Amino acid sequence: MSFNLSAARAYLSSQYDPATGLFHEAPNAAPDSYWFYNDLQAAQLALGGMPTGAVDVTWPNLPPPRIRVLSGDVFKDNTVIAPNYTIILSTKGSSPVIKTETPNLSANPLDVTQYADIAFYNVVHLFNQGQYANARTALIAAENMWDNVGWNDVGKGTGPYETYKCALYLIACKRLGVSRPLMTANQAVLVRCQVFNRAGFANQEGGVSTNYTATNPYAGDTNVETTGDCVVASS
Repeated sequence: MSFNLSAARAYLSSQYDPATGLFHEAPNAAPDSYWFYNDLQAAQLALGGMPTGAVDVTWPNLPPPRIRVLSGDVFKDNTVIAPNYTIILSTKGSSPVIKTETPNLSANPLDVTQYADIAFYNVVHLFNQGQYANARTALIAAENMWDNVGWNDVGKGTGPYETYKCALYLIACKRLGVSRPLMTANQAVLVRCQVFNRAGFANQEGGVSTNYTATNPYAGDTNVETTGDCVVASS
């Protein structure tokens, strides 16, 4: 069984909201929440642009988040490994509606040996800089966080595994053009966590569960960022 790209792309397109020019964060958990980053960027990469008939939006004038390294953009090292913070761009009553993530450059940087997602973004960042040997070394070092089920890093803590980290690992491997032993297991996670005919996941066909455990591939709602990353990883 392989990852169903057409179903995942159809899921992403179904989450597009023409009124905002953005994507619903998650159909069940956060249907009224929209993100410039990272959701919009992930969806654009996965769909090869915006849905048919959509009008592209203007990016906020903020420091670029690390997800943009997936498009080949090159930033300073501290931008890629800085922790993110959330900015509310637009509100409706007391509830945030449109948000974005931007790097907190005044905070201590995150440790690439302890956060798998940051490590994989950093691998792509090094590749974008032309530091191919360093990128490969960083990728191999990051593999120490794999525990045969998922990426058991500081960000996971005692909770379930996060599916998007498997996608980011695959993206990093493919960007470097390397074949690593862990790629098969990570691709299998994406396949397991893709939702089809699952009770409690109405209107989420083809989306990918954000979280999983060793025994439950559907330990979270589906969302745009995770599904977008999985499409990019599987394309």
